[in-house]
Amino acid sequence: LAEAYANTRFSLFGRFADKSKVYLAQNVLRDAIATNQTLDQAHHAIVAVCDSMPSLPFFCLTEFLLCIYLYGNLAALRHLAVQIWNCPVVKNREETAEERPDKFVVTGLMPHDAPWMTALFVVPKFLTVAFQWYVGSAFLSYSRRISSITIRACMIIMISQVDKLVFESFISASKKEWVQSIEVVIGSGRMSRYAAAWPGEIAKLISISLIAYASCWFFSDEVRIRGICWECMTTCSNHCSDAFDYCKSDSFIHMVV
Repeated sequence: LAEAYANTRFSLFGRFADKSKVYLAQNVLRDAIATNQTLDQAHHAIVAVCDSMPSLPFFCLTEFLLCIYLYGNLAALRHLAVQIWNCPVVKNREETAEERPDKFVVTGLMPHDAPWMTALFVVPKFLTVAFQWYVGSAFLSYSRRISSITIRACMIIMISQVDKLVFESFISASKKEWVQSIEVVIGSGRMSRYAAAWPGEIAKLISISLIAYASCWFFSDEVRIRGICWECMTTCSNHCSDAFDYCKSDSFIHMVV
């Protein structure tokens, strides 16, 4: 998988066929900004790539929103892990569940239930979310147009909803109602109460910010060239922007679909 991405990552940037050309484009743009020079006809490929790219702020916002969505899946996964490990331990299988007229209650787990349930339910889901985050961040990083970013972000979200789609479409209404009525008895400790209060919300925001930063770090070359292109296009006092229409237009929003 890594080799496949290495072979295609810069080809998705159109005329930038390999990594060395991306670095060359970065150096050309930096020199043009530093020396206050415009990009001539020899640099038409760089101008074409920069002119079609969405702005760096738009890319960062989209990446941050994707991380928020995927972190919601991680939060649900964390809740499942808490239910498994904080459920009371019982000695008999008959004591693990209690069926009531209006709901089904899981009252406890056997001593060896938590490890295998974690291995079967929590770990695969975590790996799936991690894979969705990496592939989604890669798709956004390699996209040159807003339409591509939007379509790929929606595709990642749709793929992550497949299990819910199957549950809603194929499971009968009575079984869905029975599954949704299941409750799990869990112990409430000090850390659980903190996680549900405002310190937990602040920790979530910090975690999402760190995940978004990690996305930019993994694909720093793509993020860096977006930033340099954006600086060249929007610095109207610099002749580097003369090759673009941003400073010549009355619009303050540079979005190319």
